[in-house]
Amino acid sequence: MTYWYVIYIISVVMVSNENLFLFDEDSTELREKHRSFWQNGGENISVLFHNEIIRIEKIVYHGAQEDPVVYSDNSWLTVLEGDITLEIAGERFALNKGDSRYIPRYRKIKVLSSSQPCLVLSLFF
Repeated sequence: MTYWYVIYIISVVMVSNENLFLFDEDSTELREKHRSFWQNGGENISVLFHNEIIRIEKIVYHGAQEDPVVYSDNSWLTVLEGDITLEIAGERFALNKGDSRYIPRYRKIKVLSSSQPCLVLSLFF
């Protein structure tokens, strides 16, 4: 059920005026649009799409995070590869490949552990 929800969201975004990918005529390759990339502790983040309403990120975790984070947006995350253990507002959750979790805004989130690497698709709204 979770994969269908994620596929639905991505397909709605791709059908809109803002595609996740554009065709580059010069190199005849797909390239990501709105891509930004940085490292924060043990994670690599790629912003796949964003507008005024939603943001879709691909996050690759490489172990535990030292400090918790707090997001001002609601989020829905789905584990695409690997496994991850999160602490959300003091409660511990173990997620495996295919598992999803809704995280309400303004909750402290900390990655306690993850496989190396762990691929997560996050939808912020």
